[in-house]
This record gives sequence, C-alpha cells and structure tokens, in this order.
Amino acid sequence: MVGVVAPVASASTPIATGNDYSWPQCPRGVGNGQGQPLPHGSHTFAVVGLTNGQGLHENPCLASEWAYARAHNTLVTGYTMVTYPTASQRAAARVGHYGTCHTLACELRNNGWAQAVFTATSLGKIGARPPLVWIDVETRDRQPWSHNRNNNSLVIRAVIAGLHAHGLAVGIYSNRYLWNTIAGFRTSLPEWVPAESLTRGCRLSFAGGRVLLSQWSHTHASGLTFDENGRCSGAPSMSTWWQSSHPRVTSIRSSTNGGLYARFGSRPAFSLYARDPHAAAVVAAPSSAGTVPLFVSVTAAGNVHARTLGTGWRNLGTARCRNLPAPSLYGSTLTVQCTDDSGAAVVTTVPLDRHGATVGAGTTTPAPDVVAPTRTVAVTLR
Repeated sequence: MVGVVAPVASASTPIATGNDYSWPQCPRGVGNGQGQPLPHGSHTFAVVGLTNGQGLHENPCLASEWAYARAHNTLVTGYTMVTYPTASQRAAARVGHYGTCHTLACELRNNGWAQAVFTATSLGKIGARPPLVWIDVETRDRQPWSHNRNNNSLVIRAVIAGLHAHGLAVGIYSNRYLWNTIAGFRTSLPEWVPAESLTRGCRLSFAGGRVLLSQWSHTHASGLTFDENGRCSGAPSMSTWWQSSHPRVTSIRSSTNGGLYARFGSRPAFSLYARDPHAAAVVAAPSSAGTVPLFVSVTAAGNVHARTLGTGWRNLGTARCRNLPAPSLYGSTLTVQCTDDSGAAVVTTVPLDRHGATVGAGTTTPAPDVVAPTRTVAVTLR
C-alpha cells in the first residue's frame, strides 16, 4: 500500500477533526504515564501512540487507549516514535534483517527494521490493520538522535521499509526544523505537521510530501489541554488511510495456491500464512483492546488450528476433524465443534487471553446433543 497519496501542494482548510494520545494519558505509575486525561466526546478520528516515547518500547496503555479510541471515534490509526538506537540496541542489531553486521551503518539499518517489526507486532496484538501508520520523528531527551543526519536517516529509512514490507503505508510526523535537524532527506510520503492552528500546518510541508494533518495543542475553558488535529482539505478520502473503528473482517482462501488471507473492509487482502483446504472461520474475540478477529481453520490432515493477528497458528484439541470446524464464543472461552474420524461429534474448549488469543490446546470431549453453531467467514468487530 505504498503511495497512498501523491506529492502535490497542500491545501489549508481542515475538514475533519480528531485527537491523538499516548503514554502521557496513562495513569501515573504505569510506565512513564503522566495521568493526563483522555479527550471527551465523539470525534471523526483518533491517532493512538503505539510506543512509550521510545522505539522498541510499547505504550503500556495501548490496548485500553485503542479500545477508547474505537469507542469514541469513527476512524482510528496509530503512530510510533522512531529513535536512534542505544549502544545496547546497536549491539543487539549486529544480526538482523540486513544480515550480520561489521559496520555501524548495517547495525542502524537492522535496528530500524526491528523498530518496524515491533510496531507491526504491537498492531497485531490489538487486532489492528490500519492502511497507514505514522512515524514520529522529533528530538528526544531520553534517547537523543546522533549529530550525523546520514546515520539518523539510515534508521528512519529502514523503519519505513520494514513497515512497507508488513503491508503498511507510512506517513511522517515532524516539522521543518526537527526534520532538517535530524534527517533532512526528501520524500513523497504523507506528512502530519504540528503548528499553531488546525490550518497552518497544512501549508508547512517539511520533506516534500502532501500534508494530510495539521496539529495544535488546544487549551479549553476547563483548563485541560489536548492535542487536536485537522484533516487538510484536498487530502484523500479518510477511508483510504484510516481503519474503521468497527471494521468488517472477511476470511478468504486463494483458489490458486490454497493460501489463507483476510481483508478489513474493502482494503487489499493480507496473508494469514497458512494453506488449508477451506477458508478459515472467523469470530470476534473479546480483548482488552475491544473485539479482535480470531481465525479458526482445519488443515488437510484434519488438525484444527487458530490464530489472531498477533499470534502464529496454534493447534487446538486432540481430535482430527472430518468436516469444517464450527467455532463459537462463550465469554472468554472458544469452543470448536466438528466430527472426528469415528464420525462422532466432538467439541474442543479453549480459554482466551486478554489479547483474544488461545491459551494452550484446550480440552476435547464428546459434543452435547445440540445443533452445531453456524460457521461464518466474515464478522464485524464491535
């Protein structure tokens, strides 16, 4: 999904508004939370921080803030802080996506890719698949950038490449001073610019891309200050770069290679990394981030397995299924009913964790004398 927008001149009038929030809104004592309030009321969109102010450190309130965003906004997406690696992080990056390193440049690229993987993993854990994710490039006191813009750019470019490889388009949050101080390279990627109003940032492109959002900090009569954002006029339809708060998730099987895929709304399908005889069933599993898609499928050998977007496939039960398994949910428990090799109806019961993922293989027992649940390949997340 690279190239969501083209690099053309920015317009100035905001035509939709929303908030962004992250670790400062965590309660005091949770990570480095400051106890700042979340914005009240309903809005068009929200951008939720995925990191705790530094790359490779997750926002400890990510799940609850994502759930809050989904409950109070029509559209949601996330942003991730990109930071220059510490000495220990560079040492950990001596082996990575770009190979075994003998140079600083290699370590920086491996670290950038690792930050991208960390971001994609965080999104998977909350069952999210936004078309576009923002990367936040600004100065940091706790983990400062180097004084070498070329080295800083190696990290940032690798983050962008890694997110693209995970099927995510990328936009950049920064301003002219910060961007030119830290990196300075030109790019056509979408931009999100902090300024003194909901309109001024729309005219202040810093790297050559189209400005989609303008941000300002608004202090209300109540004394509370919130980051507020305006979508710049002339920007593409928001459905092309935001995830619906309550998307329709559809399970698909390729007739060409037997691969299993999923789709959020009308967005392009993405792989679930399995090849089975039939499309996976999908249910809306409860989680601390709201409901998330849980896929249940059966292999050619009859083994039942399940996964969320944040896990790999996990085998379930002790019986092989002769027919398509029919999953259903009872609170935080998944049940899967099918017919085993002997022709008997069996049911496997598996608990779910706070991310909506299965815990262990579960227990398989004879099925009660009831009608099996309807098997579905599409579900709306509430």
